[in-house]
Amino acid sequence: MSGTTEIGVGFTKMTVIRRVANAAGVEGTDFLMPGEIRAELAKSDPETSALLQLFLEAVDRWFLINRLVERRMGQDSQLDDEHVTAVARRAAAQAQLEKRLRFLETGRSSYPS
Repeated sequence: MSGTTEIGVGFTKMTVIRRVANAAGVEGTDFLMPGEIRAELAKSDPETSALLQLFLEAVDRWFLINRLVERRMGQDSQLDDEHVTAVARRAAAQAQLEKRLRFLETGRSSYPS
């Protein structure tokens, strides 16, 4: 994990929230709190909001598992398996969100399946 902190994760999440909201056309994101941005996004673009939520949950789970692994708590195969799952879930959620962002940023009229 190489020194990832709660502050770093929070900053990354805020950056992603703003980027997604801007791509989806949410106005004034520089002056809104993350929760306000997410509420606006949920109203204006529920599909993108759902993908963002999946990504944020995956990042939170990844961070929690990584902290446990770093501290060597529960040195067992179950924790190792959960770590592998958390890394894969984060990567999958990130890929889905990036695909959606490319769609929004290019202004296409229909979202590919």
